[in-house]
Amino acid sequence: MECRSEGLGLAQTLSRLSLFSLVLAVALSFPFWEARASSVTLMQTASKDAGSTNSTSLSFSTSNTAGNWIAVCVRAGRSGEVFTVRDSHSNVYRRAAQLNITVDTPNGDTLAVFYAENIAGGANTITVSDTTSATLRLAIFEYSGVATANSLDVTAAAQGTSTAPSSGNVTTTASGDLVLGAMATADARAYTAGSGYVIRQFVPAEPNTKLVIEDQVQTAAGAVSSGASLSSSDPWGAVIVAFRASGTAAAAPHITQLSPGSGSDGQMVTIAGTNFGGSQGTSTVTFNGMRATPSTWSGTSIAAPVPSGATSGNVMVNVSGMSSNGMMLP
Repeated sequence: MECRSEGLGLAQTLSRLSLFSLVLAVALSFPFWEARASSVTLMQTASKDAGSTNSTSLSFSTSNTAGNWIAVCVRAGRSGEVFTVRDSHSNVYRRAAQLNITVDTPNGDTLAVFYAENIAGGANTITVSDTTSATLRLAIFEYSGVATANSLDVTAAAQGTSTAPSSGNVTTTASGDLVLGAMATADARAYTAGSGYVIRQFVPAEPNTKLVIEDQVQTAAGAVSSGASLSSSDPWGAVIVAFRASGTAAAAPHITQLSPGSGSDGQMVTIAGTNFGGSQGTSTVTFNGMRATPSTWSGTSIAAPVPSGATSGNVMVNVSGMSSNGMMLP
């Protein structure tokens, strides 16, 4: 009896160990960052049609939560506007994308998306100002689960005249990105969200809408675009901006080659490397500290002329606040 009892106890122990091993194997087959990447959540949003003005303010209905993330989408009734965004807590707002919509003649429009990371908590009012008095419409969003630093992934923008506004494709670099699409029309139209998206704000309210913002959380990194269907053809502008989720750290840009290996003022230099991002957005290229104006930009290649007055020194790429290695250009 005693030997049988000991054998039974050993069998139970082995069974429990086998079960534990199975559970551990299943858990390890799902990386922890993927679970965190799926946790992006819209906490609250508000919008305003401010009429013709060069400054307006809009408050969140409840207090922001410290560490969350804010997006501000703006449509102004003139092209070429310069926006300033600030709030009650002096959170730092960066411009993710801006599009001058020139197909809406004669004055055009300006469509822009700004964002603030790792925000302060508490009641909050956002103020948007621009350089020229015109119609001003905006929407504000608070999300949880977005990266608290280096959240901007990729951006793109397009404009046209049709019933199907579309930003064009971008290729995200991290699973679980928050993808925002902002679309503006010259005239009031009825909008239907693009596939996989939910429209979060209609500004002004339907049926007078001239600005919509839609979102989705992209399960796996890859190509994505934002778009909508309009009730009838109209001049439009569309912007897509993707932001990384918490726990999906961005890799720093890295330069592998400059071609040609030397250059004078105005000469086009191709910069090869990795992690440059699918489009330029707010990223920069400098030649020994002097900012260049790239003509083309992709995740692995940038073409930029040597800035006038630049001296021999390192070429560097900065993406979302992260600097690459320096590579000497004599």
